[in-house]
Amino acid sequence: MIYLFIFLFIIFFIVLEVNFDLTINYKLDYYLFFFFINCVLIIVAGFRSVGFDYDSYMDIYKEVRISNFIENGIELGFAFLITLFNLMHFPFFGFTVFIALVSITLKYIYFNKYSPYSFISLLVYFSITYLISDMGQMRNGLAFAVALWALDDLFEEKYKFFFLKVFVAFLIHSSAIIVFPVYFLLRMKFFKPINMAFVLLCLFYFVFNDIKNLLMLLIENVHFSQLESRVALYVLTEEESLPLGLNLSLLLRLFIFIMMVFFYDLGIIRFKNYDKFLRLYFYGICLYMIFNSVNEFAFRFSNYFKILECVILPMFVSFGKTRLQKNMITLLIVIYCCYSIFKILFDPVFGTLYLPYKNVIFNVF
Repeated sequence: MIYLFIFLFIIFFIVLEVNFDLTINYKLDYYLFFFFINCVLIIVAGFRSVGFDYDSYMDIYKEVRISNFIENGIELGFAFLITLFNLMHFPFFGFTVFIALVSITLKYIYFNKYSPYSFISLLVYFSITYLISDMGQMRNGLAFAVALWALDDLFEEKYKFFFLKVFVAFLIHSSAIIVFPVYFLLRMKFFKPINMAFVLLCLFYFVFNDIKNLLMLLIENVHFSQLESRVALYVLTEEESLPLGLNLSLLLRLFIFIMMVFFYDLGIIRFKNYDKFLRLYFYGICLYMIFNSVNEFAFRFSNYFKILECVILPMFVSFGKTRLQKNMITLLIVIYCCYSIFKILFDPVFGTLYLPYKNVIFNVF
């Protein structure tokens, strides 16, 4: 199975990465293999003929144009890309290859820049985001990538570029609007970990209480038809509006947040943007808790910041004082990744959408 092959191949390089200083002794080989695996991910995602929402996106590619994007519920930016590729007479797989190329390359650049262990980042990304977004909900995958690109500008205090790129992400998927407020969050100098912990405690109210009626009341006063119809779909559709409650995903996010706070003093010394990553991850948990009663909103909004685990978890490995500690932390991350990918591939519904892997060019695996 190709997914298992990729998973084990990345783990092999993680063992080398954690136990040997590859970036010094084998720098060229290290980056070449990292680049090679990213190319494999692009090919697997770009040329696939399987995955969550694959058939839906094929229909969208055939039917949606700039002239009818509103009635089809597709964002303007994504409709523009579809129109452009249709004008050039590209087949659907040509479009998916382009989306995979841009989306995965932007994430590759981000992980390579901010992660102390790039291959651990790659494993976390492959396990928690790649299958669902880049091999499924392509708009989300591309919007995630552009949002990460925007966060890079926010870290560098290039605020005009940050807002421009978030707007581009919004044109690809409207859920990216949730990224705009982080500009203010990162500028709140007084906001410390103790304040974040207090806020999270207060937000447990939303975990056990329904806000669907409040959302509908708010959206009635927003005269934006596309947004109104999208909210109504998620709130009123039974499957999309199921409450999540106090589930394992929330507990894992809270645990990662607690560990970030525990390592806070060391983290801000080791990593220039550690406090910013903490604030962003905190914001993602807030979104997950506030929209807990509407699972589609909780996942779509919070996942813009859950993807930061690809950088945060490798930071934990670097906090290990000995090689044994580093390997133990790495093992825990691998177990977490095994759980995440197992949950997708062996789900009675989602698993059948990915297994067996099929490719538009060949069907070997």
